[in-house]
Amino acid sequence: MAGLLTTSATEPSVHPRTVAGGIVFCGALVWADHVWGAATTAAQGPWLEVAKLGIAALIGGLVTSVHHPARRGRKSTQPIAHAQILFCVAGALMMIIIGDSLARAFGAVGIASIVRFRTALKDPKDATVLFLLIGLGMSAGRGILGVAGLGTLFVCGLLWVLDHVKEEKPQEAMLEIRTTAPSVPAAHIQQVLGANHLRADPREMERGAEGRVRYHVFVDHGVTPDDVSAQLIDGGRHGITSVKWEMLKPRGE
Repeated sequence: MAGLLTTSATEPSVHPRTVAGGIVFCGALVWADHVWGAATTAAQGPWLEVAKLGIAALIGGLVTSVHHPARRGRKSTQPIAHAQILFCVAGALMMIIIGDSLARAFGAVGIASIVRFRTALKDPKDATVLFLLIGLGMSAGRGILGVAGLGTLFVCGLLWVLDHVKEEKPQEAMLEIRTTAPSVPAAHIQQVLGANHLRADPREMERGAEGRVRYHVFVDHGVTPDDVSAQLIDGGRHGITSVKWEMLKPRGE
């Protein structure tokens, strides 16, 4: 009699330490750009270039921790997370190598056109994040730390908003109702389902000593199956003996 319809667990939010650390990190980049300015862009040296690559890696790690493809229930997401970090580093490395050389820029474009990626990204959002990370990495490699910091902060904030502002699709379920009444109390069932704003399509109906009817139901978030079951049974006054809910897997899974 109890509802068997379950809801998915709430996705964990970004850890507060990640948020605090990300804000401090982005603020430090903006501060460094304000203090050193053009000197950071023009400065060269092996250790400074390594520092730029490190900044790009941190930017990639921060954006990946907010984007978190693993939280969306996909398998084998570690390679995607690693690719996002490496793409950011690659963007920085390209800018370090190219510098102000137009010939190197054309050479880099030619080499990039040869590369073919064998892994298909099912989520367009993942591909877009990769492009954004390349841009952030390029700003870090060029030494434009202010743009890198503010851009990282903006991208992380936008990803967080997009993750939490999403269309909640109703859950699909099969509702089975058994009754001992001479006929299925369809009017009572429709009244209860309508009062709870449940869209239901009848699928099967059996009549006899024990009647049975099955509905394909779309359950909006906030509707409790147990409450609907109690309203349907209504103390047995309509002959309904049991109510069973079976959650259906979302299409495409």
